[in-house]
Amino acid sequence: IQIADFDRTAEFNEGLIVGRVQTAQNAGTIVSITAANDLRLTASSNVRGDTIRLTSEGGNLEVVAPSQGDVLEYTRGIAFAAAETVSLYRFFAAPELIEYRAGVAMQFGTTGNRSSQIPGNLSAASIILETGATLSIDGTLTATERLVLISDKSVFITGDIVAGDGDIDELHITARGGTVNIRTGGLDSVNFEIRAANDVSISLTEDFALSGFVGGLNAFDPARNISLTTTGTLVVSGGIIAA
Repeated sequence: IQIADFDRTAEFNEGLIVGRVQTAQNAGTIVSITAANDLRLTASSNVRGDTIRLTSEGGNLEVVAPSQGDVLEYTRGIAFAAAETVSLYRFFAAPELIEYRAGVAMQFGTTGNRSSQIPGNLSAASIILETGATLSIDGTLTATERLVLISDKSVFITGDIVAGDGDIDELHITARGGTVNIRTGGLDSVNFEIRAANDVSISLTEDFALSGFVGGLNAFDPARNISLTTTGTLVVSGGIIAA
């Protein structure tokens, strides 16, 4: 199911309020709902499918807490994207895809009890977190296919980055406006890009095979400063450090 809302020039109430959108589960179904402006799911809304994608192209995305149960019912993947703020009554996780993209910020919880903190531990085949605010990770992120962490400011990681099956296929960490600071055990990926507008600081306690790129934001541009330390063994096998 794919729904797209486009407001007219003289639209009095811009945006889209979702009622019920439901399809079969355990059949590879995808429900995709996109609004040109604000997208809102109320306490009486219900969206059901295997993977759910909710997108506000020019405004805010809000999912309000129901009196009981959940507004969103899914089995495989969940994705939220908003040009401004993603506001949800709780953090939603899924086994195959966890994707959150917010141009300004993400917030979780009900009115008067909201937090921008990402939950401690997340596990999925692909995890994508992108925000206009500073991104801080203090739990364990476990992925097999993709792990993408992007901030328009800085990225701070003090938790673990773990591969669900050997190595994460793709690891991308980017701080568009500041620094990347990683303090963790190891980075379980052989295909990675770690980019920052300013500094990159990586401190590990496990063996590390440098086979990706560490540097600036575009192509092979340099970062301002790069610090890479490990108490384990450092192996450089075709990696690039640009500073």
